[in-house]
Amino acid sequence: MPDETLQVAFEIKTACDEISRKLLRWHWERKPGAHSLNALLEHIAQRQQENPEYYERMPDLSGRTSWSQLDTTLWMRVLLDPEKDAAHPLDLLGNTEHPGAARRACNAVRTARNEAAHASDRTAGTQAAILFNEAVEALEEGYAGTALRTSELEQYYRQAEAFLDRCGARKPVARASQPEGQETRSTGKARNASQRSGSGSGAAASRRPRSGSASRTAGSRNGMQMDEGLDTGDVLVCEKMAIGPEETSGELFDRVTAVGARVLCETIPQIVAGTLRPQPQDHTHATLAPMLDKELAEFRLTDSAAHIHDWVRGMNPWPMAWFTTSGGKKVKVTECRAVPSHGEAPGTVLATRPLTVACAEGAIQLLHVVPQGKKPMDGTSFAAGLRLKAGDCL
Repeated sequence: MPDETLQVAFEIKTACDEISRKLLRWHWERKPGAHSLNALLEHIAQRQQENPEYYERMPDLSGRTSWSQLDTTLWMRVLLDPEKDAAHPLDLLGNTEHPGAARRACNAVRTARNEAAHASDRTAGTQAAILFNEAVEALEEGYAGTALRTSELEQYYRQAEAFLDRCGARKPVARASQPEGQETRSTGKARNASQRSGSGSGAAASRRPRSGSASRTAGSRNGMQMDEGLDTGDVLVCEKMAIGPEETSGELFDRVTAVGARVLCETIPQIVAGTLRPQPQDHTHATLAPMLDKELAEFRLTDSAAHIHDWVRGMNPWPMAWFTTSGGKKVKVTECRAVPSHGEAPGTVLATRPLTVACAEGAIQLLHVVPQGKKPMDGTSFAAGLRLKAGDCL
């Protein structure tokens, strides 16, 4: 197995261990009764007596004093045990608001972890990366806004994308040059420093509560004073950056983060010296940018090609733009390109190499997609799987 794929498998196993520990602790601390680690260990001892076959080959738990010392197999065994044979049942997943989604998520994490732990060649390592990507999607379904914060899901999606790229399971999105005329602001902002500033359509591509520009390709990170409002304080410093025509929200986030850190370090001494003059914001130009979620990421082929292209970039790497085919299947789009059309009806397949589909204005080339229940693939392979030809309706 190549060293890189072996390293990826190890990192996937480590990530799954972290997720498993987080989920078990979240469930355990929200159940009725005692929430301590000792209470959990006592519960496990009782379950070993009631169901020795399910809890066979368990590690010795004596002397365990922290959650991190618990074996990953144990975490998932406790979570996935419905306890139907228990004298006093405590079904952790069954007591949640969406038990089915939670159970699917836990099973997906366990499957990805097992695949990574036993990976011995490049194929197995790549499969582990694909399974981890599917596990993150399942985690979003089962735990978004509960056990996992939006920022944590974003982190896992970035990890999944990196794992796939390193294993060669998908083509990395190339960073484009920066044309003139497309700008975003990047500044040192002490508050909400990890919030994303993305390219995309309208305010939806930004994860900030407010955006200082209504431009489709603009976002901002402001070094500002705090006041009673939300991101409404006076601006202390502002530095502009150009957005590449193919740059994704994730790529822009990485660049803005680096520049923002530098500007912040340059700004703090000026704040201490009292040499900065705060400038009030023009609140008439501010727009509300709602938090992103899976439903917001949907687009339609009746949108313009330019809108879809920006939408896909703005939703990458999370929550990932998607549309529904005429057959009712969900397809995520990770990379696309806007091209001209000749007035064909939206959804009409114009070509399959690459897969090109007409939109309301122009056409979109679907370069890389993730079909529902499938691994990431290029658009041409997707078209071949559906046996699409020019003139068909996607």
